Amino acid sequence: MKAFAGQPEKLEGYLGSLVKVLVLDICLATDSYIFGGYVERSLADAHAREARKATDALSAKHEEEERKEEMLRMVVHDIRSPVTAIVAAARAGLRRYPQRDGPPGKQFGLVEDSGKSVLHIIDNILTVARMSGGEIPVSLESFDLVEVVKGCVEELNPFAQQTDHRVALSCDDTLLVAALDRLLVQRIVSNLLVNAFRHTPAGCSVDVVCEHDDVLCRITIRDDGPGLPRKVEEDVFGGFGGSQGRSKGAYLDTGLGLPFCRMACESLGGGLRYQRSRGACFVVELPKT
Repeated sequence: MKAFAGQPEKLEGYLGSLVKVLVLDICLATDSYIFGGYVERSLADAHAREARKATDALSAKHEEEERKEEMLRMVVHDIRSPVTAIVAAARAGLRRYPQRDGPPGKQFGLVEDSGKSVLHIIDNILTVARMSGGEIPVSLESFDLVEVVKGCVEELNPFAQQTDHRVALSCDDTLLVAALDRLLVQRIVSNLLVNAFRHTPAGCSVDVVCEHDDVLCRITIRDDGPGLPRKVEEDVFGGFGGSQGRSKGAYLDTGLGLPFCRMACESLGGGLRYQRSRGACFVVELPKT
């Protein structure tokens, strides 16, 4: 700095030139850093690391779900086998004592119906688990809906007799649907009927109405029991523990029947709703075509 002593103008010019050189070097370095691809590579590496983390998390979640599903299948298999054996033994007893209105036929019939009910619950658990995972087993076909509803009522007639329920069926002679899952519809109707028989007092009536318009088919299952409390209506389709509160022969279980029925109806492009009436009333709506 001594060289510029007494010459401030020269010192100012020197410092200005030095600043310009430094700024130019910084700009050139920055341009080289950007256009050389270092910024893009850095961002790409960061995105790749995040993508690997997300992939690893999804893979771990998928493996956990597979382990849970495998465990569920194992548990269900372990339960199904002895229940199936019990049902088979009860049917063997019924072949020897076919009269259900007195012992021992009545007891064999009760064991058979109870075993079949447990098997229905097992099927519901598996189906709801698959649906929750995005797997909705649906096989569409054309069939007579009235025939399916009548078949459900006839199949469950022994159950209704044991619980002392009267069933009234009102429907047309035939009702052809173009693309629904016969087995799934049968399970929906059977579940709703079993609910009505199981969760209303003995001696109640259950009305089953099958009707249609140009677009929808409606299956209404109504009982004259105590109905659902208002606080239960909102979460009756909620899932495990969703139906709580009906007392004295009402809905008290944690069952999967109603959640399964709604999910099954929705998988077929329809729906299931609770309709307030004298007792409990459930309306199944399914597309006709």
